[in-house]
Amino acid sequence: SLMTGKREPEALMVIPHSSMFSTRSLSGEATRRSARVMYYHLNTPMSAMSEYRLDGTTLFPKLTLLPSASVLTRRAWDILRSAVMKGSTLLITGPIDADEHWLPVERMKEFGAPATVRPVAQTEFLTIDGSEFQLAFRGEKMQRLQKVAPAGGATTDVLTIPLGNGRIIRASLPVENSDTVEPTVALYSFALRQSGILPIFTAGKEKNSSVLVAPTIFDQSILYTFVSECDRDTDLSITDAATGTT
Repeated sequence: SLMTGKREPEALMVIPHSSMFSTRSLSGEATRRSARVMYYHLNTPMSAMSEYRLDGTTLFPKLTLLPSASVLTRRAWDILRSAVMKGSTLLITGPIDADEHWLPVERMKEFGAPATVRPVAQTEFLTIDGSEFQLAFRGEKMQRLQKVAPAGGATTDVLTIPLGNGRIIRASLPVENSDTVEPTVALYSFALRQSGILPIFTAGKEKNSSVLVAPTIFDQSILYTFVSECDRDTDLSITDAATGTT
């Protein structure tokens, strides 16, 4: 059969379930934004796994995303950090200096400069790979979301921290919870380049974010699934990167 030997995607999103148990959490919104950006905007398939199920996982992808988690189990952090040491890239957005019991753990110390955790402002700015983006956190988000505030008024650049054979990319803001999608697209695009993940396909100019294109790779074939959320017929052209087939 052509549909044997299914390959796992090169990107993995860790679902921050500890955070989701909080009544203040906006992690559900963040994980939805994370998945939509990867599939709809960046044409990159991604798997997902709960932070509670990382135990026993030996095969880590090139890129692991931890979207706006706020809190994370101590065990999950140890596993993710170990994966980075072995060569994986880990993208962290917003603070993660609390464990599953909301007890403080000093994880940001690993990232060099001292920092504190503060509420987000309605308008924030973040520099991603040399370009500045404006983020908006309106409504209840200002009361429910926090950011990493570098000591001494340091810049809010996205930091890339080498660790072992891999790297941690840290954004000080919970980017996925911004009202605007563009900062997440730019940040994820940067993380994909850093981790060496190439697009599986390219799309023509008419590709819009109302059509999901989900590729599944097997040893001898690739299956493309198209799902439209649009209220009209859509012309769509994509080109498979590996075979050049349009």
